[in-house]
Amino acid sequence: MSTIAFRWTEYAEPRFTGLAILVDGVPLEELVGKVEHGFPGAGNIAGDYAGLAAWHVKEAGHYLGSARKTELLGCECGEAGCWPLLARVEVRAAEVRWSEFEQPFRPKWDYGTLAFTFDRAQYGAALRAAF
Repeated sequence: MSTIAFRWTEYAEPRFTGLAILVDGVPLEELVGKVEHGFPGAGNIAGDYAGLAAWHVKEAGHYLGSARKTELLGCECGEAGCWPLLARVEVRAAEVRWSEFEQPFRPKWDYGTLAFTFDRAQYGAALRAAF
């Protein structure tokens, strides 16, 4: 299982506060960027994400999933809808699973190999620490 941390971070350009996600100590945008670099036409946009801006994420419940996919990262400009990274978030009795990643503006990009499973107690503790 992977570990997760949520940390409020100051982004410089443009200036905003966002919630960075670290999986096993590595920023999620870096992990996603490694996958996206393999996609045709990704070029310099691979991994160009930032944590969701504070005005977009107001409560921990955002990261507990819903019937739709959940925005995990947004654009480096601070607007989540500009360049969002989505995933299915499933909360189970003992674990939380992120799968079915999607960049809605690049529907042909296949993130099939990208998935994470977290211990539910550790996931909950990380959310409580951030909120």
